[in-house]
Amino acid sequence: MTCPSPPLQLEVTADLAERRRIRSAIRELQRQELEREEEALASKRFRAERQDNKENWLHSRQREAEQRAALARLAGQLESMNDVEELTALLRSAGEYEERKLIRAAIRRVRAQEIEAATLAGRLCGGRPNSGSREDSKGRAAHRLEQCEVPEREEQEQ
Repeated sequence: MTCPSPPLQLEVTADLAERRRIRSAIRELQRQELEREEEALASKRFRAERQDNKENWLHSRQREAEQRAALARLAGQLESMNDVEELTALLRSAGEYEERKLIRAAIRRVRAQEIEAATLAGRLCGGRPNSGSREDSKGRAAHRLEQCEVPEREEQEQ
């Protein structure tokens, strides 16, 4: 004689303790079945991903190399640019994170050069060091830069 399934046993049993035990067994069987299904689903996902990686490995390497080359070209172009507005427009049109990062670094470089040139112009014209706010001192330094003759950058570096 075979043992009836737990749901069928639950229907025919009148003893409350026995019914409680059967319900626990049913919950345990459901939990085990759910775990098996989750494991099967996870292993299928993993296998498909692994296969996909094998198929696309060469293509992804080529894309990475192309991106590195494009970033190197962009870095070369940015070195020759000295206009903050032009760089800002380029930043707004850039889509990739790495491109935007390079452009922001170029903007910081140009601004630092402008501040350095303005500070140098202030020193050459006999300006007062570090008086007033930062914005005010930038404005005064830029004004002094326009009024004074500053040697060309190439002469300063030599």
